[in-house]
Amino acid sequence: MRALSYVIFCCLFAVAHAEALDAQAEIRAIAKTIEERFYDPNRGRAIAAKLVGEAEQGAYDDIDDPRELATKLTSRLRAIDGHFRVVWGNASPAPRRASSGGAARGRSGQAQHGFGRVEVLPGNVGYIELLEAAHFDFADSDSPVRAKADEVLARVRDSDALILDLRENGGGSPAMVGYLVSAFVSPREDVYNRFYTREAVFNERPDVFYPDPLLKTPLFVLVGPGTASAAESIAYTLQACGRATIVGERSAGAANPGTLFDTGRGYAVFVPTGSPRNPLTKRNWEGEGVQPDVSVAAADALPRALELATRR
Repeated sequence: MRALSYVIFCCLFAVAHAEALDAQAEIRAIAKTIEERFYDPNRGRAIAAKLVGEAEQGAYDDIDDPRELATKLTSRLRAIDGHFRVVWGNASPAPRRASSGGAARGRSGQAQHGFGRVEVLPGNVGYIELLEAAHFDFADSDSPVRAKADEVLARVRDSDALILDLRENGGGSPAMVGYLVSAFVSPREDVYNRFYTREAVFNERPDVFYPDPLLKTPLFVLVGPGTASAAESIAYTLQACGRATIVGERSAGAANPGTLFDTGRGYAVFVPTGSPRNPLTKRNWEGEGVQPDVSVAAADALPRALELATRR
């Protein structure tokens, strides 16, 4: 019996040891995916080579838990780009994406098509809370998401100033980004970010502009650490063209969108496949975030913006 137990122990030890040693093979597969998919081929090769080099030097040899390896690789890669993520099995899906019209839940509870609270505050200041940049198809004239955006803008268009709250918005669709920006700038202005991928260049300029933009109403946009990706694009674009005053804390700094790719070995890696460039600044907010014009704790951004708006 003791001999049998010893054999079982040795087998289990050998399996665990083999899995630990296989970390290098997993990293090579992840690195290969990055090399093939990252939006900048030269940088993709460099990132992959660095990752493989670290593995070959034993940086991950002490890890025998696949989830721990995913966590460590995510931390390592996010120092390069805020959208990188490595996941094991069903541990985590891709970063939150825009829904086509469902509900997004945020600090104000249930939201409809990405919009939370919408009201007119004291001093005739319109307030829009956008919790998610929900996706819609411009070819669909009956889109409930676009109809909701029109309804929201109609409710506040007679305000003396407007506040757009993006503090709890983690991102979403470029369709909503372009459409909302078009509600505040002239259709003649070239302000929209262009996204560069390996294959093509895409533009956030909407296929259909908001029909009656609010060009003169003072606009304040609230941001904070919870503002990321597409939400940052809204704030960055409106700031770059001088259309809005940004109030709050620096945003997340995740500019480059991407896709979750399966390595075929139980791991998946979310790789940035595109990078935006603003036509006015010639850059984006990756790593740096959107810098507020008026710095204040994110929790205090609304009263501060309301003070500024009523003063205007």
